[in-house]
Amino acid sequence: MANTKLRTSLKNAWTKAVKAEKIISTVKTKNNGTFQFGVKMIKNKPSYFAYNTTLDKPIKAEVKEKKIAGTDFVIQLNEFRALRPGGDRPKIGRQPNISPLPARCKFYCKNPKNKLSLATRIVLAKSSEAKYNWNFYYNAFPFEAAGHFMILPATKAKKSTLPHLPQKLTPVLVKDLISLFKKSTGLVHVYQSLHAGATVNHFHLHSFFHTRKFAMQNAKVILNKLTDYPADAFVYSLKESEDVIWKAINILQKHEIPFDMVNMKGKVYLFPRHPQHEVVSEFPDGGIGVNELMGLFVTSSPTTYRKFTKKKLFKALEKTCLEI
Repeated sequence: MANTKLRTSLKNAWTKAVKAEKIISTVKTKNNGTFQFGVKMIKNKPSYFAYNTTLDKPIKAEVKEKKIAGTDFVIQLNEFRALRPGGDRPKIGRQPNISPLPARCKFYCKNPKNKLSLATRIVLAKSSEAKYNWNFYYNAFPFEAAGHFMILPATKAKKSTLPHLPQKLTPVLVKDLISLFKKSTGLVHVYQSLHAGATVNHFHLHSFFHTRKFAMQNAKVILNKLTDYPADAFVYSLKESEDVIWKAINILQKHEIPFDMVNMKGKVYLFPRHPQHEVVSEFPDGGIGVNELMGLFVTSSPTTYRKFTKKKLFKALEKTCLEI
């Protein structure tokens, strides 16, 4: 029988948080104005919204998507994404290194006075594994209105804390995660290493509900390799031991190869990335993330949405992913 307890718990917690308007952040503009951005219930459905509190009027933004001609891939225009802090277009190529210091952590894990601090943010769900409790928090700037979570390891002490672990996998973390993945029917979990999409150097994963079929799911898997697909990946079943999966991860980390890990429907996908092509000219808005590797290109630019083609898609993934 499928284990849907965690998914159901998260769905209920997300709906409750959206109804209570907890998934809303106030952002300062460069001109010292403010606006609100987030998710709230609109016609009984969690939906994006933005409101200029300085001018006291809504901010108009659009969300729509279409298939990329000649492919199973989809491109989505989400103009709300441009409102996120740090949402400016990054430079092409390798991105700057991210400080591992707790004082520089964007989760503000040691600074509970910050409004975005995870130290004071509500825990929507929790999964207890061998080493850590894994806390599910709402993402302050979600890329899925239906539910976008960040998962972080917390100590099991009576007064639980968030240890500031670097964004790097270990055998202990992998063992816990494989156990967590097995409990996570109906969810997609994503780990991004540094220089493969991670924007915070504090160990974390992203998670969201599996509500669509991704292009990646149409590809064949032969001898643990994703085939007939424009992005190469190693693929492992959760039925294999965590030692097998850890061995592949360890090789990538030892050779300092950035990678993305996706857990979906009983499988783990590892996408090795080219560190010098973290952001590519064919898709410059925010770089190639895990959504794009799975088959959903998300942009906040109407121009990119209008002009993105199969040729650009293949070239972008060719640059981004290493051949295996």
